[in-house]
Amino acid sequence: MFVDDGHRACHELVEDPGSSTIQRQVRDGRRFRAVKVALEPRSLERSLRELGWVIEVKPLAGPFLLGLGGRAG
Repeated sequence: MFVDDGHRACHELVEDPGSSTIQRQVRDGRRFRAVKVALEPRSLERSLRELGWVIEVKPLAGPFLLGLGGRAG
């Protein structure tokens, strides 16, 4: 199971709006860079299936997604 969001806030973007690199700050002040790729539920399911996972992805309120499933086979 996972819950994720597809939202990339402008203040998180490291480069231009087309970039997938974001920077987030945690409560203690440390900053971390991450790759944030916003995908539609069906596209995410297909990508995960190609990697050997069987996951059903459902949209939740706002930009959030819920993924349920496991390894194929």
